[in-house]
Amino acid sequence: MTVQGIVLLVLFIAVLAAFGFILRILIRLLMRGAPEERFDRWGERVKSVLLYVGAQARVLAQPAGIGHFIIFWGFIFITLGTAEHILGIIIPGFGYELIIGTTASGMLSFLLEIFGLLVLGAIVVSLVRRFFFKPLRLRIDDPKAKTEAVFILGLIFVLILLMYGIRGTEILMDDHPDTALSSPVSRYAAVGMSGWGMNLPMANALFAWTHHLIIFFFLVYIPFSKHIHILGAIPNVFFRNLGHTGNLSRMDFEDESAEKFGISEIQEFTWKQLLDLYACTECGRCQAACPAYLTDKPLSPYRVVHRLRGHLMRERGNLLGDGYGDAGAPQIVPETVGEDDIWSCTTCGACMQECPPFIEHVQKFIDLRRYLVLTESRFPQEMQPVFRNMEVNYNPWALGFANRADWAAGLDVPIAADRKEFDLLYWVGCAGSFDARGQSISRAMVELLGRAGVDFAILGVEEKCCGETARRMGNEYLAQMLIESNIETLRKYSFKRIVTTCPHGYNSFKAEYPQFGYEKPVLHHSELLLELVREGRIDPPDGPAAHGVYHDSCYLGRYNDIIDEPRELLGCISGLTLAEMGRRGKRSFCCGAGGGRMWMEETLGRRVNEERGDESLQKGAGTIFTACPFCVTMFEDGLKARNREEVRVLDIAEALLGAEGEKASS
Repeated sequence: MTVQGIVLLVLFIAVLAAFGFILRILIRLLMRGAPEERFDRWGERVKSVLLYVGAQARVLAQPAGIGHFIIFWGFIFITLGTAEHILGIIIPGFGYELIIGTTASGMLSFLLEIFGLLVLGAIVVSLVRRFFFKPLRLRIDDPKAKTEAVFILGLIFVLILLMYGIRGTEILMDDHPDTALSSPVSRYAAVGMSGWGMNLPMANALFAWTHHLIIFFFLVYIPFSKHIHILGAIPNVFFRNLGHTGNLSRMDFEDESAEKFGISEIQEFTWKQLLDLYACTECGRCQAACPAYLTDKPLSPYRVVHRLRGHLMRERGNLLGDGYGDAGAPQIVPETVGEDDIWSCTTCGACMQECPPFIEHVQKFIDLRRYLVLTESRFPQEMQPVFRNMEVNYNPWALGFANRADWAAGLDVPIAADRKEFDLLYWVGCAGSFDARGQSISRAMVELLGRAGVDFAILGVEEKCCGETARRMGNEYLAQMLIESNIETLRKYSFKRIVTTCPHGYNSFKAEYPQFGYEKPVLHHSELLLELVREGRIDPPDGPAAHGVYHDSCYLGRYNDIIDEPRELLGCISGLTLAEMGRRGKRSFCCGAGGGRMWMEETLGRRVNEERGDESLQKGAGTIFTACPFCVTMFEDGLKARNREEVRVLDIAEALLGAEGEKASS
């Protein structure tokens, strides 16, 4: 081993030791989080890494992701090339051809050369976009993030130039296993450098040492920079939620050791929630999809995660040391995250849908809400009557529970208490029972079920709020009370399936009631009605020529992947043509009602429902179709604000029934 090799080896070991020490600190910080089970289904988790890390599936969902794909794989090949060169200095004569053969080694060299060139181009494009054509997702208010991004991109750019310098000088010294195929770019670099008249061994050593020192710097710098995601993203994808994304964690109210409920301190998050903070790439895709951010609310999902990570790093000394003592740990809200941020969230899940490393934002927001509601009793004033109404009358409206089935008067709707046994339970929901607009949808639904000869029943006054609204508003105690009461009622009757017209109720029965020991096949009414049409039990109406748009409910399309069924159902209606909005399917834009926002004043920024309504009006549609009673109400309110009440808003059940067919304008 040469003197140069010995020095490099000592330095390499020292850097790896420092990196290992820092990595150990990061892992210890994670272990300060609460336990969470994420070690199941290893086969699926490995596939997730291959798909979402190797193939960069979510990154490539947007055209800008091509640049990240190139930089990611370019960095992989550069790292492999660097490792070979370092080992070649430490162990003279070492090369990958000794391990994988000349052909494979030449192919690896070729990929390194080509990806290096592509990375140079991607970095130039990235810098131009950041400074001259900055997209919405890169409009970040932290100047340090911008500086770090430019610094890191600049270093990678220099690394690649140095790499070509190393390989080019080796070619000129005849010290490189060069072929026209394995080193096409370096050959051009060698030609360019041949006229410089430099001392080749000295130039080669200068290029190599500068290159390797930058790599060593990266290893120590990355854990303290925005590029910590290089360490956090892969394990975060591996440990991603493989269950239903519309599910929230269940709180244990029987734990007598609990001194408070919800989360107010950073170490109270689970280790996986803390790993999320490491994984954030600061790409801004979450905020570019967030309806709160896009309507000028204080909330940016990126900013929340970014600030939480900063909070965690600032507190690492206390968390890993002797703790906080009598002073207590700093509170997340409002010291790191503002209350307006937390209450602006509609829980639509758009942030999680777009996030490449699968950060789970919504659960964090709900955990913080739970603390404010259950421990501090600190929440928006308009939520108080909503909670009281759900406690007393089991619905968010100030209406008596005894009136829950009044909407069905004169319709001869079967009541479960009178039947005991039937095929299908129609879960009407609070909106369908008490909201005038929702009642219209319920009446259309039962008429369609009657026409199809479906053996169904409703619970009537025995039905209570499904608990979804209370749960997402942070009142987990009230939600569990409602859920357990409903389960007790449901177990009294014998039926095969549940159908709901509300996506929020659908999501509750499908994703959350199993947490409490109750599982029953559940259908959204778009699925059931399409099934009945296909079986010929319902004949779609012949209506006048009409032009409409369909809006995807967040809890139907994004959380539960019911996207095609409502469109196919509407497609069965003669004379109806549907246009698509730009934001649709899993990337639909929220109506603004989710997360309890239906019952909260929207005083900050612009109204979400008006934003979505404007998007539908741009399509020139005479009718807006949806499959959610909340969405219907929000659209109608938005259209009133725009003085466009001539535009109809219809649920798919109403459209299929044809009761409003003549009102649809073309």
